[in-house]
Amino acid sequence: MGDVLSALVKIDDVDTMRTVFEVLFPSSLELLTLIRGSELWELNQRRNLILHRRSIVDDLYIKNTGDLLPIGSELMIPPQQVQNQLELVVQIGSAMLGAMPT
Repeated sequence: MGDVLSALVKIDDVDTMRTVFEVLFPSSLELLTLIRGSELWELNQRRNLILHRRSIVDDLYIKNTGDLLPIGSELMIPPQQVQNQLELVVQIGSAMLGAMPT
């Protein structure tokens, strides 16, 4: 099923992931709460900036996040924020596993 779905639709952005998981796991309140949260959106925006812009803040990042960093500055992520984001990813993965039928 996953192969068929991934051939039809790319599931590599947060909005699409939210839509897919809302359909696949409509009764998993924990998972839906986590994927609907702003933290996942912000993590994705930071990931895109790091991967595609070498962490250099641009106008698209500012527009998407509302961050107050100056355009052209380097995005710096404090260790505590990295830890919080890793914990979020683990929580989402755990909630996904818990939502799957046994």
